[in-house]
Amino acid sequence: MHLCVEFRIDIGAGNYIQEAVTLQAEVSIGENTSIHTGALIGRGAKIGNSVIISHGATISEHCRIDDECFIGINATVLPHANIGRNVTISAGTVARGDIPDNSLVLSNSTTFITNK
Repeated sequence: MHLCVEFRIDIGAGNYIQEAVTLQAEVSIGENTSIHTGALIGRGAKIGNSVIISHGATISEHCRIDDECFIGINATVLPHANIGRNVTISAGTVARGDIPDNSLVLSNSTTFITNK
């Protein structure tokens, strides 16, 4: 894991963080979350409990990801996005804005399907 110089990182219990993960300053990670190789968690991001962040995913600065979300391989969550509870963002997708609970985001657009 690579930590940025400024730290101030809060990591809960029971997390699994693989090698080559970058956590920038002021990041908060809940409990029982998995962050896989090559992922980047940007400054000020807030990650909930039981979240899976796949290989090469980018969570940009000041994002909020609620509990029980899945972020696919090489997906990108753009700055200041708010991802609701139990959301799946598919591989390679760029997610932005506010995504409601129980949504499935399938492509590089702001379109999402709710009640997955």
